[in-house]
Formats: sequence, structure tokens, C-alpha cells
Amino acid sequence: RHQGPGLEFARYGRQIGRRLSLKRTSGAWGYTIAPVSSVRYFEFPFVLGCLSEIPDECLDVSSPRLFTYYVAEHGLVRHVDLINPDPSDASLSAKIGRALDIQNVAVQERSVDSLAERPEKYDCIWAISVLEHIAGQYDDSAAIKFMFDALKNNGRLILTVPVDKTYWEEFREGSDPYGTKP
Repeated sequence: RHQGPGLEFARYGRQIGRRLSLKRTSGAWGYTIAPVSSVRYFEFPFVLGCLSEIPDECLDVSSPRLFTYYVAEHGLVRHVDLINPDPSDASLSAKIGRALDIQNVAVQERSVDSLAERPEKYDCIWAISVLEHIAGQYDDSAAIKFMFDALKNNGRLILTVPVDKTYWEEFREGSDPYGTKP
């Protein structure tokens, strides 16, 4: 009854949770119970509003997969390459896409630095709350350059990052939560 930002994504997430449950696919439970984490209620509508008319070739750089599957199934993009360096997350994204029979999303296990070596050019690239997780041989500034250089002329680069009133740093010694460190 009450409208708030991003509720269409929660409805869509619950819908795909039901669809995945019927096919006994991993990930169904999470989409059914909590399809959207709290800040995504604001980020998803923002990114959606930044999309150009209907972009042909898009790139999702490790964003929460719900957004990409939403725009793909609703005909708001023609094709999306979804890249993710985390093998288990990329595998789950591909499995969910197949279970939902979403044909216009191609999941690839690769990191953002791979864009420097590939000739593809995209009409639109988005990275939703991803930059703060990039570490290693290159930093978030280098990642932005890789993405910007992969855009077609007049392409759009859409980035979101978490913000707080005061700066703080979170460090997990010896941690590799995404399984991407060599």
C-alpha cells in the first residue's frame, strides 16, 4: 500500500524467488525472504534512471545480479555481459540466469582489468557498490579507467558507492571473502 523507492525490485526479487523455488535452484530462498538489501532500494532506481533509452550492449561489473536480471527481463536493455571475478558467485549468477531462461545476459568469470585487453565497447556500464571492494594490483581509480575506456562514444558509466557521514576504514586481515586473491 505504501510506495517507497525500489519496491518494484523487491517484488521482482520475490517473483524470481518463487520461479527458482519451482525449479529447485540455488538462491531461491534468499530472493524469497530478502530480495533486496536496504541500500539497494535507493541504488537500483538511481541506476535505472541513468540508463539511456534502450542500450544495445551493456556491461555489469560485479553488481548485485538482481538489477541486471530485472533490466534484461523487462526489455530495458538488449544485451548484458555480467562479469565477476568470484568463481562461485559467477557460477551462481549463470545458474540463476539459465533457470530463469534469461537469454540476453552472458555471465563471465573475469575481473574488471580484463577490459584493458578486450576490444568490446559498451553503450552502458554499471557497477553498483563494487568499487569499494576492488583491491590488489590495481585500485578503484584504475578500475574506473578500465570501465571508461571500454565505453563507446557517448556511452554511460554508472557507478554507486556507499557513503557515511564520517570516513572509516574496514579491514579484514588475511580475509579473502570473494575468493579472488591468488
